[in-house]
Amino acid sequence: MAGVLSVFSQNKDTVVNLAPSEVGPFCPKQLVAGDRDFAGHGPEVWASVEITNTRSAVVAILKYRAKEIGGDNSETTGTTLQILYNVPANTGTYITGVKGGKKAEVHFISKSPVTTFAAGTLARSLNINALSVLDNNDGVVNKWTIYGDTNGADISDDDNCDDDTRILVSLNQLQVTLGQTESSQGISTINLEDINEWLVPHLTRGDREFDGHGPRIKSEVKLRIGDGGTKLYADVTFWAQETVSDWSTAEGSWSKLVYEAPYGKKITEILSDKASRTQFISPPGGFQVLVPGADLAKALNTFFDATDVQPAVMKAFGAKPEDRGVLQGLVKGILDHGNTVVRVPPVEGTLVKFFHIVGDTGGPDISDDDNGNDDTRIVKIEFFPVKVKMVNAN
Repeated sequence: MAGVLSVFSQNKDTVVNLAPSEVGPFCPKQLVAGDRDFAGHGPEVWASVEITNTRSAVVAILKYRAKEIGGDNSETTGTTLQILYNVPANTGTYITGVKGGKKAEVHFISKSPVTTFAAGTLARSLNINALSVLDNNDGVVNKWTIYGDTNGADISDDDNCDDDTRILVSLNQLQVTLGQTESSQGISTINLEDINEWLVPHLTRGDREFDGHGPRIKSEVKLRIGDGGTKLYADVTFWAQETVSDWSTAEGSWSKLVYEAPYGKKITEILSDKASRTQFISPPGGFQVLVPGADLAKALNTFFDATDVQPAVMKAFGAKPEDRGVLQGLVKGILDHGNTVVRVPPVEGTLVKFFHIVGDTGGPDISDDDNGNDDTRIVKIEFFPVKVKMVNAN
């Protein structure tokens, strides 16, 4: 593993400078063809090194292939991995990037027991035309050392590389950037409790009957921190209005507890979307699919009341904005207690996953009592996971 030259802070990140290091020596053991002896016939060599990283490690991938020219075409090939850096345990950091070269490769015919050359100088060191070799390097490699033909058998069959065809690569300095993990910053992804109770609005205008004219529905949910940071509340509003005169209208608003912080913790910030809204024109009772056989784009535009579903919402469902087929599948009609419940995604904001709403019913639509059955209402609200920042309460 490469040594660490220096460590320093840069804004909120930590920067680690890795000392130049070596990868290898590596001698592949796989016998592709022949008898393990190049017998002075080359070999022809292909080699590459590539730097990659995970969240916790920087790794060099070294590939080497050598093939006899003529004879019985003895050939070997192999790949090895070498860890250049591991993130120290329990530091609350992870790798966000690696600066320096990423990849280099060479291809040439070996005519001496060992070929040592600085990256980019292969043709000059062999005293041949540069077009006859491959020597690409973006700055990752300082020097190549490649052993081709040896005095005895060339392709290794044991753990001793000293007498076999092999490769050693000297790398230049690399710089690793470390960011803080979300957990080290007190950031958590939590699941809110879905609202599974009927939220029934009351009459504000008209005669309580939509009579199959919509209604046009708008609903919004806003998430807020309450009770000194120990709880999250969802503030829900609902509005439904007949699409023709006499414009029968129902409205309601509610606040519902949807999350309690673990004991001893306090929520200081909501980091993901804090609100979602939807709007649509309710189809008649009995609706179960959007509009079978209709032009999909036109049907969706009509259903969503000429409102576009925002790209962030589509992304939350793993879809592209233009994927109308996926959007159609998100809208669904479900029979519940004799009423059609429309499951609909938000048009904006990724707090809510689905609103479940009853619009038009078979009889009077706007409640005049405490029984929401056969009335327009919110049946359920489902939430996406929410990202918050929490600290110790004391």
